[in-house]
Amino acid sequence: MKKYIYDGKLWKEFQYPEKNYFVRNKNIIFQRFNLNKKLKNKNLNLKILNSLNEGYVGYKKSLKLQKMISDNSEFFQYLKFANKLSVWDYPVFHQSGLFQLYSSSSIKVSPKLLICFTGDLGQLNMPIPVFHSVAKEYFDGIAYFFCPDKDRYQKNYLNVMTSIGLLLKLNTWSKISLLGTSGGGTMPLKLNNVPSDFKKLVTSPPILEDPLVVDLIKKQDFKNLINTRIFFSAAHKFDFKHYKFLMENLPREICAENIFNLGWFKKRHDTLNLLLLLGQLRNQLNWLST
Repeated sequence: MKKYIYDGKLWKEFQYPEKNYFVRNKNIIFQRFNLNKKLKNKNLNLKILNSLNEGYVGYKKSLKLQKMISDNSEFFQYLKFANKLSVWDYPVFHQSGLFQLYSSSSIKVSPKLLICFTGDLGQLNMPIPVFHSVAKEYFDGIAYFFCPDKDRYQKNYLNVMTSIGLLLKLNTWSKISLLGTSGGGTMPLKLNNVPSDFKKLVTSPPILEDPLVVDLIKKQDFKNLINTRIFFSAAHKFDFKHYKFLMENLPREICAENIFNLGWFKKRHDTLNLLLLLGQLRNQLNWLST
């Protein structure tokens, strides 16, 4: 898988990890993290949390540790749905906060691109490697964008727009889809340099905290809601006010076809994760990619 980083001007490809280096040092790397050794810390949640912060080797370790998670636990259930990743497929720069793209190395006749906007924690309601392990089955390229200011991509909006314009020129993408979660949820609803009919999957967007999106809705400019699915868990107090605003300010037919409430399932804000736990994330990714 090809790996690209946006440096503020261009998308640059990085060869990482260098294949010969990894092959030569594979045993040393695995001994360093000691995948099979039990950690001294007896707290399973802390073990998994530490593992998820240890890069590729830690991700492999977390997939082993998930077998010990109780079905009644509220933590790390997403690991039960995660797939294995090779060292070449792993989104190695996901903790850097840099705009990044992971693209298939093989030549595709009709390559599909998914552009993702992460929330305040730099994730997608789950660690990026977990999401990536599922989404890569549906898309040939997956780009991740971040908002270090946690201001709903307001300060870096123009930078994001510029980088996306260049990203679209990297390949002749036959299909381009958008995804945004939590703090990144409003980005697919306000981009104006991509066609408004691109399919969009949005979870728990903080609508009222994004003046541009609120202004579009008040002007009854609903074009960015075409081919859009927005999920909330309205039982959660954070989601409720944004869900309520949309239900009160959008036409009834848009609410019926585009807005969904998962509050009946769990009272939680991580709605993309809830879709995964419900066994529905794959269905949504399939819809996005077709």
